[in-house]
Amino acid sequence: MLPLTIGLFGDWGSGKSSILETLKKDIEKEQKTACLYFNGWTFEGYDDAKASLLETIVKAFEDEKKFGAEIKDNLKKLYKSIKWMRVIGFGLKNIAIPLMTGGITQIAQGINDIVDDPEQFIDSSDKEDKFEVVKKFRDEFEKLLDKSKIDKLVVIIDDLDRCLPDRIIDNLEAIKLFLNVKNTAFVIGADPRIVRHAIEYRYKDMIDDSNKENSNERIVYDYLEKLIQIPYNLPKLSDSEVETYITLLFCENDIDNSDDFKVVLEAFKKFREQNRYSVFDFVKVKETLADTTKTKKLEKNVSLIAKLSPIISESLYGNPRQIKRFLNTFMLRKKLANVAKIPKFKDDVLAKLMILEYAEPKLFEILYN
Repeated sequence: MLPLTIGLFGDWGSGKSSILETLKKDIEKEQKTACLYFNGWTFEGYDDAKASLLETIVKAFEDEKKFGAEIKDNLKKLYKSIKWMRVIGFGLKNIAIPLMTGGITQIAQGINDIVDDPEQFIDSSDKEDKFEVVKKFRDEFEKLLDKSKIDKLVVIIDDLDRCLPDRIIDNLEAIKLFLNVKNTAFVIGADPRIVRHAIEYRYKDMIDDSNKENSNERIVYDYLEKLIQIPYNLPKLSDSEVETYITLLFCENDIDNSDDFKVVLEAFKKFREQNRYSVFDFVKVKETLADTTKTKKLEKNVSLIAKLSPIISESLYGNPRQIKRFLNTFMLRKKLANVAKIPKFKDDVLAKLMILEYAEPKLFEILYN
């Protein structure tokens, strides 16, 4: 039931970006549905994150083949609205700089470029006029969607949690205030802890005035509920999923022929349909490829890491990025040991020491000493 905003929540490295990219590919298969993908971090360096996000979304509609040429007039009006927002939102800054460098004439010319009636500039700084700008933008954006060739617009915003607190709120409020019109859906990928901190930071005066801890939490949650209708929290990988993930990563790395890896991947997909909670391990890979020469390089790595996967899963909290980082470091240290010609080097000892180093650095230091 549109309009709708979905929050895809998870820790950094939990797989949000991968899921959003997959989602985009699936949505793009639907006729009459447009999907726009943005990285929230892109707008970090702009003075006005709201206006920058709006401008980027409006710019995407310039593709005539996808959206039609009938919307040109609407685009012009929306661009003008965005320019006007920049003026009334950051008027003092925009006036002070040209006043020091070019004087009144330069200011007047700048305002003329933005609006048809420069006298509006004086009257449009109060709240009522700002509300009117929001309303006009929403109306014009809705008209643009009605005129375009699409029935639905899905906007995906990733990496919002990498932005500074003010930027996070600016992006969320731009979606809610300006873009949340009929036939639109927004999917936002973020770490909920970072978003909650951003809300606390933006509204700290309101929160600090309240002495009740529960009341403070309620303010944050109410605000988040108002912005996001469907929150979805990514679960961490289970032990069996970690072992499967590690097996497939090593397959991708160690199987020389890319076609052979595709065969393994297809076998995994079929296996998962029937055995969702079981491990797709080296035995299954061996059965799939049959030829032992193709799996010889793979066997040592996978069999070792498979034994350690429960410890890896617990120590790295089932986080895909942390697991991949761990394996990359493991492979690098193995290569360094080979270059250093260390005799009787044991891969299993290296892996266990690395887990200890990551999970319990103080114990690792004691052991090292």
